[in-house]
Amino acid sequence: MARVFIFIVAMCIISAGGLKAGEVTERTLIDGVTERVYPDGKRTIVVNGTELNDLTPKPEPFPSGINDIDSKRGYILYHRSASDQVFRFSSPAVEERINKLSTDVSLGEKRHMQFAIYALRDLGKVDISIGALTRDGGETLPKEAVLVRPVRLGLWRNYWDPWFQEAPKLIDTPGTLVEAIKGQSRQIWLAIDTPRSVKSGEYKGSLFIRPEKGEPTELKININVLDFELKEGMWWGIYYYSGFTPDTPRDFADMKAHGVNSMLICPPGHVEPAMEREGNTVKISFPQTDKAMAELKRQGFNRPVAFYPRFLSSRILQMFNRVDGQKFKSIDYYGQGGVDFKAKDYPEDLKLVFKDVCKQMVSHAKDANWPDILWYFDDEPGANDSPNHMIPLEWAVLEYRLLKEVFPQEQTLCTIYNLNVYKTLSCIDVCVGDLWRLDNEFMNYVKTNGSQAWGIKWLCQYNTYNFPRHFAGIGIEKMGLTGFTEWTYYGAPLYKPYDQLLNKEGCSYAYVNGEGKLLTTIPWEAVQEGIYDARYVATLHKLIEKASLSQNASHKALAEEGKKTLQQAMAKIPAIPSVLNESEMDNLRKTLIDSIQQFVKAGIY
Repeated sequence: MARVFIFIVAMCIISAGGLKAGEVTERTLIDGVTERVYPDGKRTIVVNGTELNDLTPKPEPFPSGINDIDSKRGYILYHRSASDQVFRFSSPAVEERINKLSTDVSLGEKRHMQFAIYALRDLGKVDISIGALTRDGGETLPKEAVLVRPVRLGLWRNYWDPWFQEAPKLIDTPGTLVEAIKGQSRQIWLAIDTPRSVKSGEYKGSLFIRPEKGEPTELKININVLDFELKEGMWWGIYYYSGFTPDTPRDFADMKAHGVNSMLICPPGHVEPAMEREGNTVKISFPQTDKAMAELKRQGFNRPVAFYPRFLSSRILQMFNRVDGQKFKSIDYYGQGGVDFKAKDYPEDLKLVFKDVCKQMVSHAKDANWPDILWYFDDEPGANDSPNHMIPLEWAVLEYRLLKEVFPQEQTLCTIYNLNVYKTLSCIDVCVGDLWRLDNEFMNYVKTNGSQAWGIKWLCQYNTYNFPRHFAGIGIEKMGLTGFTEWTYYGAPLYKPYDQLLNKEGCSYAYVNGEGKLLTTIPWEAVQEGIYDARYVATLHKLIEKASLSQNASHKALAEEGKKTLQQAMAKIPAIPSVLNESEMDNLRKTLIDSIQQFVKAGIY
């Protein structure tokens, strides 16, 4: 780490009175990261020459309505919507103060609640633990069903514009003590994991708050376990580029715990499939991918898996020494070696080799007991006019057509961002489009031609709550998509305070601390919540469908009521790119719960 130093530079500062000399203080935080403070108090951070404005909210006023009990205890408990965030100098409004937290959760569902502590004086370390949660019949939720974790403040850089915040994002491990400092807030995150085996009903208990230098108190907790399990929702997968490493089982388990039900397995381009020329043929193998596919099945992922064997046609040209610099030119494609060619010029003898490679891949997937595969040969072909997109369009025209000539029934997937590309390829079963480009014409044409329309976005770019939750769930339900692909899960790197400032593209859903323990993030928890929002929609859809087929007149009437409820709920979801806030999404979910429970009471489930 660089030596910390301070120096003063003379600058001209523009003010209302014109130009005047001022002093700017700079302090090196680490190599490449410098804090700069202007004479007017404005703070920025300079990262490798790029100045980032500090958009951390200003301190809020000292809370009003402090009574003798508050003063004696030394702190205030309050709840602020995750949409609004709890910053270091957030201060509770009177209406935000709480003495209880409540939520509804279905059997087998994961949910979260959160609250904050505002310190009226220095409290030292604060221990927060959960007590027994018991229902009237005497049954108790397992203690591990509720995890209590503090939210850690850190420096997070905006992906698009030159600014950063000290903001809540990282969620610490259970058992981490909170340092409560006078005039500051600390947010606490509760993760609820309801076993499928528990009895439904309202479970009540307390959260115990024990400060080192203040009075202990209890926060009442009510968890209403609903009397149904959610139905399966849409296909929801994440790009995974790590091949298979010692951390892969942990990564897969983390994704599954957050509602992900499939994966896009994307091994490094020139690594897998491993390819070896033998005379006029090529033999392939999948040492890493076999392990990844087996791990997916071991952990219970049961949806088709997209597999991305990149550069196949280019690698065959290279292996057979057909790169001539004219019709077949070597190119650097995102740091890897590809070949620029026109599909019509691909050698006939190598088309046979490519088809044989396809036969080997399909046969191997069956013999090795892989999940059902969506063959994903090329990414974003023809997305725009740049070489990085037009060259892959030629690859895609060739590769998907050759696969379908050999295996018409094998399922294909491709990221396609405009209708002309879909028409050009004409053999894509799952069309994955950018959410902002999936207009009605595009989606209607794709569906009319028998393909599925899925969405893609990078929700992890957003260091907040609303956007990831909305577009992980109800936002894509509103669009009528049947699947969603998230780009990407970067694994869980070691958390270092300045890393995300240095590399804005290095945002991750999860990190590990110095002890190797997994740390989650608020956007990742929001994604989980969004996936479950969508499963409530899917559950109501399926119950309506089941009731509609019943010969019972009351069931048919209930189906019609359910349809109205669902239509009204969908009407409340705004068109892209607008999003609902946490309260609006929670209210929408409550509407769905009430409707689902009517079906359950009628014996329809």
